[in-house]
Amino acid sequence: MQLAISEVERRLRLIASDISDEVVRAVMTARRSRASAVRCALCDRLMQSVTLAGVPAGLCASDDQLWFDARELDRMIERAGAHHQMERSWLARLLSHLFAS
Repeated sequence: MQLAISEVERRLRLIASDISDEVVRAVMTARRSRASAVRCALCDRLMQSVTLAGVPAGLCASDDQLWFDARELDRMIERAGAHHQMERSWLARLLSHLFAS
């Protein structure tokens, strides 16, 4: 699955309307991976192997695209949701639980 970086960020923000920019930045920070580089299916240039929130992906800097294998995008979004929940204060969680509609 291939998505533009901006689309991945948009999907992360769909997790919760109050997800912080800090959580999104933390999840979207690409860390180099030791996996072998593969070629981009769009431009045929070598992609950089990275991990996002511990999930492996391919980053094509020339096309501004992220490439994920079958369930990896879902895993990254799940981890972002967990990170978001950890970042929320206990009071915010209590109030959102009490006043949930």
